[in-house]
Amino acid sequence: MGVVGRRMGAVRRAIAGATAEGALSPETQARIADPTLWVTMQMAVAVALSIVYLMTTKPNLFVSIVAVIVALALGAGAGAITLRSRREAPQAAHIGAR
Repeated sequence: MGVVGRRMGAVRRAIAGATAEGALSPETQARIADPTLWVTMQMAVAVALSIVYLMTTKPNLFVSIVAVIVALALGAGAGAITLRSRREAPQAAHIGAR
């Protein structure tokens, strides 16, 4: 099931319990904003795209390995950018409220 599966399962259960109440609890919001979940999801999407690239172009072994490594790095970078923007957004909202 992996990191994403366990964390997404916890998010699904928390949201299912919260829909009856109406609002999401701070704990549920924290589960949704979990940095590990965001980064691993971005990396999974990048690897999936690299697999499509590999299936389409059918490169040799070295290029295939490099493509997957580059995809992992790009996914981690995209996850880091997403996390940074998510951290800065609440701060910007606080600044605008003054």
